[in-house]
Amino acid sequence: MSSAPSPNLPSAYGPKETALLLLDYHNIILGTISDADAKEKLITSTQKLLAAARASGAPVVHCLIRVDADPAPTSKLTERWATGFKPALAADPALGRQMGAVAGRREAGAREYFVDRVPGRVSALKSEGILELLRAELGVKSLVLCGVVSSGCVLSTAREAPDEGFVATVVDDACWDREPKVHDLVMRKVLPMTAHVASLDEAVGYLGGAGEAKN
Repeated sequence: MSSAPSPNLPSAYGPKETALLLLDYHNIILGTISDADAKEKLITSTQKLLAAARASGAPVVHCLIRVDADPAPTSKLTERWATGFKPALAADPALGRQMGAVAGRREAGAREYFVDRVPGRVSALKSEGILELLRAELGVKSLVLCGVVSSGCVLSTAREAPDEGFVATVVDDACWDREPKVHDLVMRKVLPMTAHVASLDEAVGYLGGAGEAKN
């Protein structure tokens, strides 16, 4: 008789205790991906994760940025937000919306939730109400993370999640960074200290309640 998986592995938790977090899929961010193949890989991988979560009933949390807010004055991102992002969003509000190809379902009965955070707060776990949502409302123990960018929101969220008591799994194929070498460094050297890095197939298995990540 096989023993149960260790509680620090994503395979220890079924779909009801595993949440899929989509990080920063704003049009303005994904619009910076000039490599068509890389963009297609990111979107296709994310769609497969979404499909798996929806099929199994695993909760999906869409983590976004409050595009109508400003960073704190102490944030190093203040100038970049004011001179770059804010004028672009004012000229074309659609840039601030979630990309349609991976947009969340808002109809009644969908186990999909939407949280946002002010610009300058990099970790999605700094979104208002997200910890209460995950812990108290959903009873989540394990997080599967995908999104942009690998060295930004993905890294910050994946490093904070274990500190908050969650098993964290990052899906390599469903993350992107402006610098491929930086993406590889984050996935191969930085994240494995505290988080699991999984292939797309492995992550689909976790969302369906099966599989085991590489340690």
